[in-house]
Amino acid sequence: VAVSWLMRRMGNVTGQRTDKLNVIAALSMGARERVVLLQVGEQQLLLGVAPGRIQTLHVLDQPLDMSSSSHPVTAFQERLKKIMSRESES
Repeated sequence: VAVSWLMRRMGNVTGQRTDKLNVIAALSMGARERVVLLQVGEQQLLLGVAPGRIQTLHVLDQPLDMSSSSHPVTAFQERLKKIMSRESES
């Protein structure tokens, strides 16, 4: 849903998949809420997705290297925990 919304907003209304936009990982945070790690070109974005709303939570300074990790979901979860703990401390 988030990817199709972003593709429409970015002008790709045909719905064709592009190599510049890719969902790397998604984690359910509730019945209808998700956290999504999205690769857009060379940049990675952490998005909060809920019904009727998509919000950028964080733009990763250093993109996760998914090729070196044997468990990309675990790497994503660890990075998410770090980001969330930093946000709650401030």
